Amino acid sequence: MIGPVRFGTAQAFSEINGIINADTTWTKTNSPYTLTGPVAVNTGVTLTIEPGVTVNLGAFYMQVNGTLVAKGTSTDKIYFNSANGSPNWAIAFNSNSANWNEQTGSGSIIQNTVIATPSTGISIDGVTPKIDSNSITGSYAIGIYNGSPVISNNVITGNIGAFPASGSPTLIGNNIKGNIYAGPGSIISKNTISGSGNEIGIYCLGATISDNNIIGFQEAISTSSYISTIERNLIINNEIGIQVGAPNVDYTFSQMPPTQYDFQVTIQNNLITNNSEGISVTDLPLNVQIAHFKATIVNNNILNNFNYNFYLAATPISITAANNWWGTTDQQTISQTIHDYKNDFNVGNVTFVPFLTSPNSQAPSSNIILPTQSALPSPYYSPSPSYSTSPSGNPTTSPQQSVAQPTNPFGANWVEILVIGLLVVIAVLLGAIVLLLRKRK
Repeated sequence: MIGPVRFGTAQAFSEINGIINADTTWTKTNSPYTLTGPVAVNTGVTLTIEPGVTVNLGAFYMQVNGTLVAKGTSTDKIYFNSANGSPNWAIAFNSNSANWNEQTGSGSIIQNTVIATPSTGISIDGVTPKIDSNSITGSYAIGIYNGSPVISNNVITGNIGAFPASGSPTLIGNNIKGNIYAGPGSIISKNTISGSGNEIGIYCLGATISDNNIIGFQEAISTSSYISTIERNLIINNEIGIQVGAPNVDYTFSQMPPTQYDFQVTIQNNLITNNSEGISVTDLPLNVQIAHFKATIVNNNILNNFNYNFYLAATPISITAANNWWGTTDQQTISQTIHDYKNDFNVGNVTFVPFLTSPNSQAPSSNIILPTQSALPSPYYSPSPSYSTSPSGNPTTSPQQSVAQPTNPFGANWVEILVIGLLVVIAVLLGAIVLLLRKRK
């Protein structure tokens, strides 16, 4: 058990551990502050960290039961440094900590800081701190367990897990290099989300996913249960744009009529382009009927995806995808970009007529500058689709998915093709020479 250590605002400490029982300010003058054990901010107590302060967490962490005010500036940031062997999070807000109040400008806030940790940067359990304009790096950069925190305008390198059994956590305006588990009630809006090609961008299980740019993933968005809305996103340069359905999911529904536990997805006003497959609907068995599964797929611009614009597989039910723009008004050409019953009699039909005769102007434009993709920090874990509500450790993780290699349209390495072609040409020339010699004889 950690013994109580009293801190006063006039005292200066370079080595910190224990429980902060009185309002305390960590000043730039006395920086850096180095933890020699875990530190807790007690209920009803405020810890204020001035701009320019460095906090060396080492192998320890900070638990916020009261109020943490860590407000740097754009030119004088606060630094939190963690080390290998650190616990499951660098900064943990528990359910007793103070919510941020935008009207009064009071409560817990982390702003204009740099948080670097090999584990979880910030853990939030049932409260609403403000996390704004930070640089956060970690295998799990942010873990949210209930509550409605607003995570805004950050540069985040690593994964984010939003596991709300209650509340509506919001991620807005962030630049994220990693993937997101977005549980029921989550709002993911106006972010740029980029990956390294071998993971899922957003596990969307009951979330609202809107106005994002999503690039560079095995699957940009994957949804397989609950009621989700996916709208006005630019989904580009992924293997699969939107994946609906997944293997090994129990679709034995007992609720009638549909409830929040049934599977419904609305996909509208998105631009889905330059992926291997635009929308993929797979692994939905026959017992997924209209009372349990409903897909509304309208007013999207789905075009120029390399293999198929729409791919229906391992799914005997039929799907309606009418009133979308497919890049052409030629019905036969559109049909060729859709994989369904005509390609495999074991699957259902995709109904795409009537279709839009011009692009939907409400969908985003592709004329934007996309971020340069880069590798994620090591070690790197993908969020698991298993549901969790407890911050007792890192969110459950799953192994990385294998990288889907792009199909080679020639079926072989181009160098091999060139060599074979040259051999064929040489053989033809030799044959011609032999024929000419015979004629002269």
